Amino acid sequence: MKTGKIKVLIVEDELLFAEDLSEKLVGLGFEVTTVVPSGEEALQEIHRLRPEVILMDIKLSGKWDGIETTRRINLEYDIPIIYLSEHVGEETLTRVKQTHPANYLSKTCTVEDVWRALELAFHNSQITLPKRLLIRESGKINKLIDYNDILYLKAAGSYCEIVTANGAYLQSFNMRMILDRLPKNQFIKVHKSFAVNLNQVTGTKTNALLLGDHEVSMSRKGRQLFKQFTKKLTA
Repeated sequence: MKTGKIKVLIVEDELLFAEDLSEKLVGLGFEVTTVVPSGEEALQEIHRLRPEVILMDIKLSGKWDGIETTRRINLEYDIPIIYLSEHVGEETLTRVKQTHPANYLSKTCTVEDVWRALELAFHNSQITLPKRLLIRESGKINKLIDYNDILYLKAAGSYCEIVTANGAYLQSFNMRMILDRLPKNQFIKVHKSFAVNLNQVTGTKTNALLLGDHEVSMSRKGRQLFKQFTKKLTA
């Protein structure tokens, strides 16, 4: 049965920690597809469950540790992998870097640490994966939104509203924090309260931009910046 939630696979052989981590993820609105204790089982389950992100213990027992398991996963799949660990030595760290993990998460993590790790994992993996932004909808329902589906951002104090053609999503981050996650050659700030997706601009007015059925105000500085960017795009 499809839930519409973002699917997470946990590869961890410490049962109590795995259960605690699962509870944190479920509480945040993610779907934990399963928990497996070994790399061999992880490879088997990935094909069946198609997780969108994997949390991987570095020090797995069994034939493969987490680093070797990640290396093998990378050969077949493009899935962001977050390493779970405490302290690692230089030799282990060198091996870890060679597998290009999307992020790291301490085993003493809080719920907020888990969210931040996942958010950054999708951001860090944008080079090889479809460019998507992890957002919260209605507090605990998480969604991945393609960058190209975003029309504009609207600042609302310490919050920011992400507006798409299909709806708007209020996030508990300010606009600057979200802009830092988005391509700077695609999203520009045209007003103190608005940043637009240049790919979605369908027309202009003297002091505004049209994005489909939406109209976004521009400041004088915003108009100048928009002209500079459009000149670069058409040059």
